[in-house]
Formats: sequence, structure tokens, C-alpha cells
Amino acid sequence: LDIDPDDALAWHNKGLALANMKKYMEAIACFDKALKLSPDYDMAYFSRGAALASSGKYSEAIPCFEQFIRYAKPEHASMVQEAQQILRQLKGR
Repeated sequence: LDIDPDDALAWHNKGLALANMKKYMEAIACFDKALKLSPDYDMAYFSRGAALASSGKYSEAIPCFEQFIRYAKPEHASMVQEAQQILRQLKGR
């Protein structure tokens, strides 16, 4: 898979594919690259948080979901409630 090194969406999509294969650390690296290229990329924060939580790094996942809520685009409004619920669960651990 060739990725345009400056395409945040491509890095995010690669991260999603890796996360689906349970390769969370590799996925997180891709989400980090996407966020470096586009620091307000809401879905990259959500995906990074999900990968961190799935790998047991709950305290590291919390700020990702908080950033997702901060940057959430109007078309992702329904996911804000999901992120808030995830945050409550993570903070209750």
C-alpha cells in the first residue's frame, strides 16, 4: 500500500485497517501521523483513543476522546455522545 506521506486521511484509513487486525501499536502510529498532518482531525482522535483503550492503555485513551469531542465536526455529532459514554467508562476504571 503506497500512501501519500502528506495525506492524513490515508494514514487514518491505514490505522483503521491495522486496528481491525488488532495491530494496535501500528495503528496508533498511523493515527499519530494523521494528527501530525492535521491536528484537528476529529476522527483520528476517536480512532486513536479506541486503539489505546483496546490495548489496555485507558489513561492514555482519555485525552484522545476529549480531543475528539473538542474538534468534532457537525457530521460526527452523534459520535460525541458515544465518546462521552466511553469517557465515563474509562474514568470509572
